[in-house]
Amino acid sequence: MIRRTLLTSLLGLALSVSSSCVCASMHNNTITPLQHKPSINKKDIDHFFSALYTTHRFYIKSVSYKELLDDAIEGMLTKLDPHSEYLNEDALSALHTNVSDHYVGIGVELTSINNMLTIAVTLDGSPAKKAGLKADDMIIKVNNTLLNDLSISNAIKLIKGKKNSFVTLTVLRKGEKKALTFKIKRKIVHYNSVSVTEPITGYPVVHIAIFQENLREKVKTAVSAIKNKHSISGLVLDLRNNPGGLLNEANALVGIFLTEQELKKFHGESVSIRGRYPQANDHFIATGSDFFKNIPMVILIDHGSASAAEIVAGALQDYKRAIVVGQTSFGKGSVQTVLPLNKNSAVKLTTSLYYTPAGREIQAEGIQPDISIPKLSVNTQTDDELDSINESNFKNHLLGHKAKSKNKKANAELATHDYNLYQALIILKSMTILSH
Repeated sequence: MIRRTLLTSLLGLALSVSSSCVCASMHNNTITPLQHKPSINKKDIDHFFSALYTTHRFYIKSVSYKELLDDAIEGMLTKLDPHSEYLNEDALSALHTNVSDHYVGIGVELTSINNMLTIAVTLDGSPAKKAGLKADDMIIKVNNTLLNDLSISNAIKLIKGKKNSFVTLTVLRKGEKKALTFKIKRKIVHYNSVSVTEPITGYPVVHIAIFQENLREKVKTAVSAIKNKHSISGLVLDLRNNPGGLLNEANALVGIFLTEQELKKFHGESVSIRGRYPQANDHFIATGSDFFKNIPMVILIDHGSASAAEIVAGALQDYKRAIVVGQTSFGKGSVQTVLPLNKNSAVKLTTSLYYTPAGREIQAEGIQPDISIPKLSVNTQTDDELDSINESNFKNHLLGHKAKSKNKKANAELATHDYNLYQALIILKSMTILSH
């Protein structure tokens, strides 16, 4: 069965360096996991090699010892937890691929829920979106291969492919009695890690899709364009469906929202990682900024907010810098360290856990919002009918000045399109009013 783990299908649905993976280069350490020969009972070694030889000798098909040994390592690691795994030469090469702003693929982000490969997000303008795939669709078959006996990494290998080639996905969708089939053409998908909108003047919404390189500067540049036009009264940081990314970028982003004075509360710490492997332990110290000084802030999260996104939300929540609203986040708070076995292979092991500046564990708990907002939708027809009943409906009503709010229509559209963001903006405006 597909193992439960959070995946990002960026870079053409290939494995990428994420905040769940702590490599030696991030800490300037040389990792040498095997300092001495392990102390293993000879009886246990003989037992293992007996199984190895018996399988090689009597299995119905010829299987090399190398294949069996690789599979044995993979099985050993995947039995530990959902995120530990064996990296062969191809997987190790893919892991070191940097997160890019474009890739060849179908444009989805994947997770696994109850052992089912599930679409977390379909990117706007992507082949998957145009084909009709939706979030929460459960993929049961890729082309003619059922996924029930495949690992996630092997399932991803089936989905990814060359530009302009086709892949057929069979999915289960809530509310549909039969499985749905989609034939999708793989294309180059351009991906923006940061996008800024302003549904209400003076209240920009910064949406971060993934934690890529130079994220802090990208946020600063995008918001500066608004600052140059008019003052900012409040800010929404939208981290929904953000699967994580680079840990150092999460640390940098925390700092841009906090002044050096505010950071003193927890000695500048944005997150700490602790475990039994000393070289993987660390405290990340953020660099403060006055860029968002005194601007009220709301952070929007949901169950798809994971890893680096949870680090940012948890840190700013601990510093009392922002109100966190939405749903409880995913709870991906474990750290994986890549330990080389030789130049062509490595093991990725869970070595540590994330802790917020106040010492809260993220793993399995997630970040609890200060204000919970369920995922709801608004019936616009009902709202319009209610809005139409007012003083002007009464006979002989007095005429007043026509001072209809220019934002009324925009607010109604926003509530219909994105109810949670609409509520976040209401909370933010309330915070702004109370701060004056």
